[in-house]
Amino acid sequence: MYFVLYDSFPVLNRCFPNVSSVLCNSLTNCDSYASSQLLASPPLSAEDSANSSTSSTTTTPSTTLIATTTQPNTAEASSTTFAPTTLPATGSVSTTAAVSTTTAAPTTTVAPTSFSLSIGGLAAFRDMATDSVNELYDNWWVILISMLFAMLLSFGWMFILRRTVKPLVVITGLTLLAVLAVGGGLCWVMRSNSLDDAQADAETPKYWLAGAIAFWVSAFLFLCVMLFLRKDIMTACDIIEEASKVPIKIPTIALAPVVCFVLVIPFVAWAVYVAVYIQSCSDILAVPMPNVTIPGANITELLNSTASSLELRSWRVPAHLYNIFMFLWVFGILNAVCFMIVALCAVFWYFSAPGDNKDPPSSSVLTATGIVVRHHLGTIFFGAFIVAVIQIIRIILLLVEKHMSERLKKNEAVQGLMACLHCVMACLERAMKFINKNAYIITAIEGSNFLTSAQRALALLVGNALTVGAITVISEYVMIFGKLLITGVTTLIAFGILKGKSGSDDGETLRSGVLILFCCAIVAYFISALFVNIFSVCIDTILMCYCVDKEGSAPHYFPSDLEKHIDKERLKNDVADGALNEKPLLPSHPKELDLL
Repeated sequence: MYFVLYDSFPVLNRCFPNVSSVLCNSLTNCDSYASSQLLASPPLSAEDSANSSTSSTTTTPSTTLIATTTQPNTAEASSTTFAPTTLPATGSVSTTAAVSTTTAAPTTTVAPTSFSLSIGGLAAFRDMATDSVNELYDNWWVILISMLFAMLLSFGWMFILRRTVKPLVVITGLTLLAVLAVGGGLCWVMRSNSLDDAQADAETPKYWLAGAIAFWVSAFLFLCVMLFLRKDIMTACDIIEEASKVPIKIPTIALAPVVCFVLVIPFVAWAVYVAVYIQSCSDILAVPMPNVTIPGANITELLNSTASSLELRSWRVPAHLYNIFMFLWVFGILNAVCFMIVALCAVFWYFSAPGDNKDPPSSSVLTATGIVVRHHLGTIFFGAFIVAVIQIIRIILLLVEKHMSERLKKNEAVQGLMACLHCVMACLERAMKFINKNAYIITAIEGSNFLTSAQRALALLVGNALTVGAITVISEYVMIFGKLLITGVTTLIAFGILKGKSGSDDGETLRSGVLILFCCAIVAYFISALFVNIFSVCIDTILMCYCVDKEGSAPHYFPSDLEKHIDKERLKNDVADGALNEKPLLPSHPKELDLL
């Protein structure tokens, strides 16, 4: 059977020797299996034996294949070659002789193990994916409940921060100080033990002494910083506590990032659509393929013919860069619009009334959106344009570095220059984003243009550098802690729901519902990140409002917790001048409140 296939497909034999070898070897194994089954069958009757003898007496020479296998010592795969062998034409070739001839040769069965394993792996992956989808479909309500719990926990976290920022900061500071002191003490104890140990290395006590000194010096410096910046740290804590009241008073502020995210999706789809069309722009050319000789290959059927080729346009790279630049610009515009809407809501809350009786407008989000669209789109466009230019320059630098010649890539001077350029552009981008953020806040407060707002924001930040530094560190710590807390509690709640549903205490819930728990954790993290980002914008806005109000004329809008940090003599002078009965001048009062 197999020699017919082998002689009938010369093209397969020449072009794909490995495939034909495996095929012929498999057919050989099939014939061997059939012969063994024939030997194991019951003896034939006299009539059947006569018929078999008549049919088996043939004088035609037959050709079979003997598989020889060479097993190298290396890790390479074994190669199997087939050599045609002519059997004698006289007499009859019995089944037993055929079997003995086949088994006498050093044959090797090529079992399709890897193919079977790959098929089995795909089937197992398909079953696992099907079970996972069914599991998510059956327990979608658990993810929905986790989402609701994450939102409630986020609002609860904002409510708790109104009175817990100071204790949290103090406890964290004392804990870190204790860890540094205890670490130094442990290093000192290890040094003493190493001195008493006769088998210890002479350098070991020095290392432990250096570690103890490093820990104690760090603890001393940390204590000095905490004592020196205690007033600024308390001011930062009060600002964070006041900023946590904004989402509580204006809960619809959480809708602004969601709407902006929904608006980003069509722009992303459009950018991908344009990129695909730019990449597909080319001319189809007819290219003749010459008749060449390639050692070790026999594909003459494909050569000496004509094939089609695509000639790529030379302007594709500039077109891609333009598409990327427009996407970065639009993305920055939408991000800035969302940022300024949240900032305006915080401004409305701060300047709604003096003291603690803050009463922002009920439609603060809609009012802020209208103000941004009517008055501040130019500022947003200009700031986003500057950041997009810096980002596209960084992309161009990456392309230049990628397409440099090998000689330039190995040049240390060129590598150092490119590294410096990347570092400078990355720092410039971060600095510009920081300036943009504070310029947008000043624009929301005073209604000025971008350049004036940026200059004003930098002056305020430099004048309150210690407070800004303290609030940056503390706010980052509070936000990271909030994300982890909300995500962890939400995941534990989802685990409790799944465990109560299954009613088992043997851990089966955790093994079967790990995918659901993972999805719940991801959803909770994104929701917590959404609220934390809103909270971060509120912190920055309240900080700038506090700085502007502190430098402005009366009446002042300080909450009672922030008023205690202001110089009392200055407040008395404002009262003595009778400024409390006058309408405040800019920048103490935002222009936008006149539109309400």
